[in-house]
Amino acid sequence: MDKIQQYLASNPEWAGVLIVVIGILLLCSAIFDWNWIFGHGSATNFNLWKVDGIMNIFGRKTARVILAIFSIAMIAGGIVWIWIYLKK
Repeated sequence: MDKIQQYLASNPEWAGVLIVVIGILLLCSAIFDWNWIFGHGSATNFNLWKVDGIMNIFGRKTARVILAIFSIAMIAGGIVWIWIYLKK
């Protein structure tokens, strides 16, 4: 783990690439409704910081839309991150 942190500290543009990859993965999970992200949700969790909490409050379709919007913002943020560090 220390090697990864040192590498990302010396090459910060790869952190942006990692953010973009995670964003694409989350966007695909929202589009294809993957159960390993959304699952069945526990009826006792109403935490807005977790996907199953959002599902319990707003429903599965709304949780998918919220995750898609979040992942698009994450991809855009990663692209901006890469652009900033490659411009230096």
